[in-house]
Amino acid sequence: MNLSEIEAFLAIVDSQSITKAAETLYLSQSTISHRLKSLEKELETTLIIRGNGQRTIYLTPKGEEFVQIARKWAALWRDTQQFKTDQAFSSITVGSADSLNLYLFSNLYNRILNDQAPINLQIRTQQCSYNYMLLENREIDIGFTVTQFRYKNIITTPLLSEPMFLVCRLNSYKPGPIHPSELDPRKELYVTWGSEYQRWHDYWWNPAINPYISINAPSFLFNFMRNSDCWSIMPISIAKVFENMGGFEIHTISEPPPNRICYKLTHRDGNPENPNGMEIFDGYLKNFLSSEEWIENCNYSIASSSK
Repeated sequence: MNLSEIEAFLAIVDSQSITKAAETLYLSQSTISHRLKSLEKELETTLIIRGNGQRTIYLTPKGEEFVQIARKWAALWRDTQQFKTDQAFSSITVGSADSLNLYLFSNLYNRILNDQAPINLQIRTQQCSYNYMLLENREIDIGFTVTQFRYKNIITTPLLSEPMFLVCRLNSYKPGPIHPSELDPRKELYVTWGSEYQRWHDYWWNPAINPYISINAPSFLFNFMRNSDCWSIMPISIAKVFENMGGFEIHTISEPPPNRICYKLTHRDGNPENPNGMEIFDGYLKNFLSSEEWIENCNYSIASSSK
């Protein structure tokens, strides 16, 4: 029995729905169901049953009995974490690009908040290059970027690498991998993914041909893609969001662009005013990148396998 299973159970109880519980915890319904089954297996009893249509849930007598135990268990776990840190809440300011905060690290931030970790998060979204200056001036404690720059006092550490995929409306292209030559650059929703991606892009398409639109904030992508036959190339963390929305499909690219690399930015002198806060945040970051939420986010279904 672990915290994630207890959280899933309580979320189902509080929302009276597996679907709403999944939305609350920013997980898929299959993950919520898996955690519930794992908890029931360990307790050797059924806690929840679904009604007709699989929409309504009912607590069994054992489930009713376990609710208070689960709440006490979760509260005890939080108290234990507070005891381990034995410190007052401290602020951690994170600076990151829009696409990283929104599509990559939102689950990380929610996990910290849901656990009531002894750190107060302050999230700032700005251009990647700006995070270097903010960190050097001690205006943020940690930064995430997809662009490397040389700053004397900044340590740039590769954190993760994401493959790039083609995303388009359903049935826009034949099943299977798509070659860049098959794509009409005039229908592209172009996003600036960095200098290496730009070199790859210029190799396959004439830079003089204007795309449908160019944007520097991936959060705008959905507004332009939902009612058009345009296409866009994006990292898997964003492509997965489109796939989950429905109406879109993911294709591999037979001559793919370089992976998008996310870098972690820290000050060379550390954070002497808040070392414990940074240690707690780093612990959550490490656990997040090895967790099922992150692994699940990296799983994808290719259009060729769904047709």
